[in-house]
Amino acid sequence: MFKKRIFFITTASLVLAWLVLSLVLGSYHAATDGYNSIGVPAVFYRSFAGKCFDCLPTGILWEGLVMDLVLVLVLAVLTALFLRKRRRPAKK
Repeated sequence: MFKKRIFFITTASLVLAWLVLSLVLGSYHAATDGYNSIGVPAVFYRSFAGKCFDCLPTGILWEGLVMDLVLVLVLAVLTALFLRKRRRPAKK
């Protein structure tokens, strides 16, 4: 029970932190013929408003979303393992 609880709390915390960082660190330049890009470390959503000649793909970028979610899951597993080992009492 304790192991699952640590994993779920860690995963929820990291997903929430990832969402906040993605929104805060996103670039919002669509108002000036630029792109709105959201995603940390990979861009998983991009929108465009204006004229462009060499347009980047827009909408949900599935490769970036999968990469970000896999990275968050790996970090959650590693953090949960670290916390579990840290909480074990020392053997005498």
